[in-house]
Amino acid sequence: MSKRPSVFYCTLSRLGSPAANAIQTRAMSAAFAHWAGRVCVTVRHGASSLAKQEDASLPYELFALPSGQTRMGGWLYSWRAFRLFQLLSSTSVFDVVFTRSLLFCVLVSLVRSDQTVLELHTGLRGVVDRCLLHWLSWRGTHFVCITHAISRELALALPGFARIHVAPDGHDFDVVDAGNVGPSDQRPMRVGYFGSLTKQKGLELLRALIERDLPIEFHIFSKETGVLSPHPSLRSYEYLAPNAVYARMLDMDVFLLTVVPQGKGDQISGYTSPLKLYEYLAAGRPILVSDLPVLREDVSDESVYFCDNVVEDFVKTLRNIDANRREARARAVNGLKVAHARTWKLRSRRILEICQAI
Repeated sequence: MSKRPSVFYCTLSRLGSPAANAIQTRAMSAAFAHWAGRVCVTVRHGASSLAKQEDASLPYELFALPSGQTRMGGWLYSWRAFRLFQLLSSTSVFDVVFTRSLLFCVLVSLVRSDQTVLELHTGLRGVVDRCLLHWLSWRGTHFVCITHAISRELALALPGFARIHVAPDGHDFDVVDAGNVGPSDQRPMRVGYFGSLTKQKGLELLRALIERDLPIEFHIFSKETGVLSPHPSLRSYEYLAPNAVYARMLDMDVFLLTVVPQGKGDQISGYTSPLKLYEYLAAGRPILVSDLPVLREDVSDESVYFCDNVVEDFVKTLRNIDANRREARARAVNGLKVAHARTWKLRSRRILEICQAI
């Protein structure tokens, strides 16, 4: 790199939150710090005043800004983040401004017209959003979409606009060696699910799978620990601290990644981030994936098993893997290539390259 840029990163996360979004933004902050000379990160906090977090273990500067639980609190947080940005910019200019906050991005666009990046995780939600995105496009903002589904919708709303980019989510797991992929030869086969248990995340499908009395062990790790009933096939059902997830993943033979669209009002499934997919791929195990177009953007049948969202298709595929473990291991090996390319560190570099900051 010819230089180490400075980055201002306005997140939407809460200080110390165990939520997936907060874990992701902490990983991205550290990844930016790998390439940048200075990284300033804002997070939401319930305190009554701005507080810089003095933590020598962090490779970036962390600022906790007051924010309530309401929408008004979110607006105030964006305004306070903007005022902090102005304050810090008075002594040194940031090469890149990166955020998921539409309001913060609009405020920044009033004082600078380049090297600002808005990250988009969903499609366009209303007329106001569309108007603001048109304004930002006129001001030269870069739009980074986590999936191609989002970028296609944005391109239709902003025809001819060139600053639309795709940078899929990432992971920070160690990618296993090709010689250590699963499934193992043990029986019964261990099937793992790591994530939320909601209808959109396939709760009913998972429940039906467990109740089929297959010669398989199911291990479910979720913060929703009260929605599944005890069953002989359900051998683990608990919450895991984030730092314990990877080790438990390596104990599994197969993973489940289920996404079940919930109809016209579902603003998530068609654009969903495949972050969990990359973590599963890094662990080197075969994965059963709901067959949705957005989940086919980055992987193919050569590296995962796509299934229709009906229990019979998942049962059939699990039996196939159990009977053909060598083929399943070959798919897992193919998936390692994607895992190597989808790290937070490489994603952050991609974003800095978009802005020609490195």
